[in-house]
Amino acid sequence: MKKIAPFFLVLALVFFGFGCGSTPTTGSTPPGTTTTSSGNTYQALANQGQGVYANKCVACHGANGQGTGVGPALWGSSYQPGIYNGGTLFAPNGQAMLNFISSSMPLNAPGSLSHSEAVNVLCYLLIQDNQITPSSTFDEGQLSTLSLK
Repeated sequence: MKKIAPFFLVLALVFFGFGCGSTPTTGSTPPGTTTTSSGNTYQALANQGQGVYANKCVACHGANGQGTGVGPALWGSSYQPGIYNGGTLFAPNGQAMLNFISSSMPLNAPGSLSHSEAVNVLCYLLIQDNQITPSSTFDEGQLSTLSLK
């Protein structure tokens, strides 16, 4: 039982972390292609992340990110960055969240999200919790400096 608790803590952080794959903001990339390259806004990536969240995250974290008996809240009044059931799950920054989402989510298939899907979900979560300005340009290299509040 004690080995299961840390797993759920990691799972909770992953979902908060949100991953963000994206639809390009320019017309040079074919429709349906996702990218996490610089130049995309968080909103463009989050638009793709919303679908990934609906398909792979909502069962554990709820349609409104409120959390369920399985997964913690990922945004809103019940959300606590880096905290799950009173214990610290990960360093509360964007890169740590992305790493958690990439390696540990979804709970029923850990590590099965593509890098773009994980980035897109992260962007979606960051916008839902007002952690970033949606029109800001996404730069994966700066995620480690993005402190979650």
